[in-house]
Amino acid sequence: MTVSTQDVYGAPSYGDLGKPPAGIVFHTPENATATLASAIDIARWQAGSTNTSGGSYHGILGHDSVKYPHTMAGCIDADHWTMVRSVPWNQAAGGLMSNHTPPPDGVWAPSRYPWIAQLIGAAAYADPNRWLHQISLSGKAAWYVTNGYPVGLLKRLAEWVLILEKAYGYDAVMTLHRHWQTNRSDPGPLDLGEKVMVEYNKLIAPAPAPAPAPAPAPVKTYTQAQLDAAVATAKTTSTAAGRIAGIKVAATAAAAAK
Repeated sequence: MTVSTQDVYGAPSYGDLGKPPAGIVFHTPENATATLASAIDIARWQAGSTNTSGGSYHGILGHDSVKYPHTMAGCIDADHWTMVRSVPWNQAAGGLMSNHTPPPDGVWAPSRYPWIAQLIGAAAYADPNRWLHQISLSGKAAWYVTNGYPVGLLKRLAEWVLILEKAYGYDAVMTLHRHWQTNRSDPGPLDLGEKVMVEYNKLIAPAPAPAPAPAPAPVKTYTQAQLDAAVATAKTTSTAAGRIAGIKVAATAAAAAK
């Protein structure tokens, strides 16, 4: 599996990533657009001296609209989407807030979705930045709400889920930033994980078995007696045909002699 990447490292990490990781959190950085150029801008900002909050994302996925200048919302080709790698995958990124005060005093509320704690385990639930890979879709959540998640983007995300699972030895539980905090709506519609899984299942589906070769036509066999009878019949037919031909020739000659 080959995926296009661009490395813009330099963002500060939060130490080593937990091993094995427990899942992936999807975000949007709420920057300009879903393009690769905007993804690069965010990665550079994460690595810049003006960023005092650390690196939020391991990677930011953007559409290469320079190379493929078509409508992003209708893009169905995974190769048009490039992952800009920022915080190294084996380090922790700080995509989620560190203040875990629940409502009404805070906004930390993954308890609204009990399946998260059930699936990722206690350590990851308590410190998701250390145990979860953080992937951002370049652009704004509102754009994805309006336009939906492009099929090409979903295919590329599914490829990255599979790549990370194989590289780090885990079955990724996929969550969205909005699952964790009530003050965030990114990366957009809640069905991102389900849609990524549709493409993921296509990647891991076994290749269809080849169609069976057609059965050979049955070979007819003969006994020696049958073969002898067939030869005798052929001789008889040949002799009879010769006799008939001879009679016709003789009759023609006799008629010509008159």
